[in-house]
Amino acid sequence: MSIKEFLDNAQKSAWVNAQRCNQGDILTVTSQPQIDDKTFQGKSYLVMDVKLERTKETLKLRLSPNQTNNLVGAFGDDANSWIGKRIKVAGKTNYPGLGKEGLIYVPA
Repeated sequence: MSIKEFLDNAQKSAWVNAQRCNQGDILTVTSQPQIDDKTFQGKSYLVMDVKLERTKETLKLRLSPNQTNNLVGAFGDDANSWIGKRIKVAGKTNYPGLGKEGLIYVPA
């Protein structure tokens, strides 16, 4: 594998995070959300592909149950109905327990 291939592959699996996204950014859901209960032991997340409208990047989005609750009222609880929906980055927050900055999502 060349360095270019490595970087191309790394970009394909890039995740939405507070360093990559800004308040006001819009993410369009491009795949059916799937439950991920394997990556982090004892925790489940909803994972989907999204397009960051500002940069046209294809990224992966991981939502906690609280973040999912912010969207399910507008998007519904059928995973297929989420495709094409738009999510707005409403703000950033600090997670002291994780020592990380996270994003707050609302329907766009």
